[in-house]
Amino acid sequence: MITINLLAPGKRRPTRLAPTGILPILGIGAVVFVLVMFSIYLSDRAASTRAQLNAVNKQLEALGPVTQQVQKLEQTIVRANSASCWRCSCPHRCRSMR
Repeated sequence: MITINLLAPGKRRPTRLAPTGILPILGIGAVVFVLVMFSIYLSDRAASTRAQLNAVNKQLEALGPVTQQVQKLEQTIVRANSASCWRCSCPHRCRSMR
């Protein structure tokens, strides 16, 4: 079998991607970069929101006894308003109490 080398002997040029082949690769790289940066931004926002939620939950726990006291006072007011009038002993609130 005879092999014929049609290329000239010597240094060969390295194969390069055509300029149209580089642009899609750069575009994909840019898209991947933007997606990574966006995911980092979202994870930072999620961590910040989680920290705020924990702070609000601690404040709610601290305000629990105050809320119970306010509810007891509201119930006392409702019971006092439903009692008979002190001026005329009528079973409802008379106009003089308003």
